[in-house]
Amino acid sequence: MEAIVLCGLQGAGKTTLYRERWQATHVLISMDEVHARAREAALLEECLAEGRPFVVDNTNPTAADRRRYIVPAREAGFRVV
Repeated sequence: MEAIVLCGLQGAGKTTLYRERWQATHVLISMDEVHARAREAALLEECLAEGRPFVVDNTNPTAADRRRYIVPAREAGFRVV
């Protein structure tokens, strides 16, 4: 089980990287796609519960922003990249 947490400025290529490397194997978790933090959290919980690999595609500029994905993923036994 793998969780990938991308970070970077808008337009830096995070979504392109996801499409080129992980689209076929990992669920995309992105505020640009779900448009609401509650929906994003529900998708994250679903991936964790089902053991589905995922990529978080948000700017995630601070450690606190990334921590909201990293901590639960590690607790669920995911390898976090």
